Amino acid sequence: MKIAIVSDYVDPENWGGAARVAVEQFKALLELGHDVILLAGSESGVAVHETRHLSWVYRRSLAGLLCIRRELKRTLEVHQSDLLILHQPLTGYIVQSVFPEIAARYFFHSSWVDEATSLGRNYGVILRRYLEHRTLRRAQKVFVTSEFTHEVLTNHEPQIAQNARVVPLGVKSPPFVVDEAAGARLRDRYGIPHDNKIISVFRRLVPRTGVSLLPEVLSRCPDVTALVGGRGELEASLKRQVDDLGITSRIIFLGYVKDTEKIEILQGSDASLVPSLELEGFGLATLEALACGCPVVVTPIGNNPVLVNACNGGTIAADTTPAALGAALIDCLSKNWDKSDISKKAVAQYNWRVHAERLLE
Repeated sequence: MKIAIVSDYVDPENWGGAARVAVEQFKALLELGHDVILLAGSESGVAVHETRHLSWVYRRSLAGLLCIRRELKRTLEVHQSDLLILHQPLTGYIVQSVFPEIAARYFFHSSWVDEATSLGRNYGVILRRYLEHRTLRRAQKVFVTSEFTHEVLTNHEPQIAQNARVVPLGVKSPPFVVDEAAGARLRDRYGIPHDNKIISVFRRLVPRTGVSLLPEVLSRCPDVTALVGGRGELEASLKRQVDDLGITSRIIFLGYVKDTEKIEILQGSDASLVPSLELEGFGLATLEALACGCPVVVTPIGNNPVLVNACNGGTIAADTTPAALGAALIDCLSKNWDKSDISKKAVAQYNWRVHAERLLE
């Protein structure tokens, strides 16, 4: 089958969300033997994470929209796709308008209006809602990542949600596997004292991910060093918080981290912290940590608690306060986790190949 996966935007330095899912679907469908193309905008207009796909420079303007339409039309005319898998309303609406005859399936990650509002973009609410509604209505099938995401869809589009199907995301093993020797390598590389516990935090440094809580959480947890991967608008304020609290030696900001290094850090961490405040539809960062045998401390937000319970690998904080997260982290680090068991449960229950097969049913 000829399949085109379409996503608004991919950013290799803020790796997650719909973009990550689109790339993993692309890889899994290729492995299943399908003729697959991935169409997505990017900051530089170059291929992302070794995928072969069309990538245009993404501009939020009328000229940019016309460019997107032209590029999508040209590429799909050549590819002659049998099926479209859409990940966001903007490009989804454009593709459906240009090629209404091609069957389209829409993967709902979250509400576009909710996402924009969380970023402080309170303009264009009516237009965003309209485009998303039309894209969902035109789709042959609609998928969601979890029961939590299904609930979000129900709140926004109750009629469409009635027929939406839950298709969980996945993890690939290898490379996400247990490595008992990784901790020693991390201590040597980053100069972490041997009597300190290591926690990892891989999050976009934006308000909704809860990273603003990290400095105060660490201040409540002595003898813990955090390795923080990710970039975003809160980076400068986080570093100021760390300085003010006098814990600069215990939080190491890594910026953008390549996948290979990220995996090694997860393998060598005593726990991973995912302090989400909102819009955590599935929790891919949580799943990937669990696949490395790393227990995860999560807030009671979105689908993260479901993953932790399913893999018996971590602690769920009572709420989203630094006090609750600090208590949950101390509890998690005090336990003797079976890393192999956590990893086996994660890999057995969540698989990208199975995910891709279910998209085509």
